[in-house]
Amino acid sequence: MFKVNDIVKVKNMPLPVLAEDHKTDMRNWQGVVTEVHHASEDVTYVVVRFDSITLRAIPKAFLVYSARIEEVFWEYAFRATALEKTEARDKPNDWKKVKKLLLASETWVQAVASWKRIDDLLLEIGSESDYLDGWLMHLEAVFQHPVRAMYIGSPFDHIYFGAQVTITEILGFDHTWGIFVEVEFDGHTMEVPLYMLEIQEEGNHTFCLRDYALWHTDEYIPEHMGKLRGFGSSD
Repeated sequence: MFKVNDIVKVKNMPLPVLAEDHKTDMRNWQGVVTEVHHASEDVTYVVVRFDSITLRAIPKAFLVYSARIEEVFWEYAFRATALEKTEARDKPNDWKKVKKLLLASETWVQAVASWKRIDDLLLEIGSESDYLDGWLMHLEAVFQHPVRAMYIGSPFDHIYFGAQVTITEILGFDHTWGIFVEVEFDGHTMEVPLYMLEIQEEGNHTFCLRDYALWHTDEYIPEHMGKLRGFGSSD
């Protein structure tokens, strides 16, 4: 059984270890045990503070996830069965330096600010059934066109992942794809889901677009990919 100050790593099991509510592969993440909790006779949770090498490689998505649930990113509670003992690979306090850098990083700072704005907006909207209506009104009120973006969805006709587009208008929404925007690309005007665009401009006028995409991708990303509207279609 594990005890405080043991050096452990997540087992390299056939199936990836996933952070709860977030699909992050945590195999081989390593650190030191800081707490051990016996939840029941059969289940023990072990809190692991990640070492500097794990923190340096931590995915951007995990930082955003941690910011959203207001949890620290430098440690995580695993089931004991997911862990195994190993040898230290850095000095005991090296993790502090990397943690400080990540706390000051653009990714962490922006993620915390984004989720604060999102939480405030959802609180203002009130009812969960009205979220998309509320987002649409919010975007229409603050959007300033045009905005440069990169398409990050599946290929459609001759648009492709990485295509540079210009957002020209906020449109409506449906409950599968969320809010649609009008974009110009390669001489065509088409409609695409806003969450399929990565905003390429910095500034206060793009915060609302980034916030919506973050919220939608986390909450409502469709489980299937249907045909997108656009290129003169009447859908």
